[in-house]
Order: sequence, then structure tokens, then C-alpha cells
Amino acid sequence: MMHACRWEGCDRPVPDSLYCCSYHWFRLPATMRTALWNGWRKGITSREYIDAHHQIQHWIEANK
Repeated sequence: MMHACRWEGCDRPVPDSLYCCSYHWFRLPATMRTALWNGWRKGITSREYIDAHHQIQHWIEANK
């Protein structure tokens, strides 16, 4: 299964196992990538994953 990159304005197809396309993944601060990865390992619906997702979305909005 595929979904669009979660970076606003990017419609690159991304496998469901990835958060966003590689270009945008490596634009995120390493601490945010680590937080998301750690939350995902605990389960995609974990509180840590959801918190990391919200932090990333706020960061993206502030760093367009």
C-alpha cells in the first residue's frame, strides 16, 4: 500500500511503512526522526508516535 508524502504540498507516493518521502525525511531534525521511529516501534497508534507526528507537522508548518 502507498500514501502521499505527509509533507504539505508533496504528493510523492510513499510506502505505508514510511512517514514521508526520503527527501523530506532528511529535512526533518534528527531528534524528530528518532522520536517518530521510536513511537512507531511501540505501535503506530502509540502516544509517542502521535506526539511526534504533531511535533513534526508543527515544525513543517513553521519551516516551509
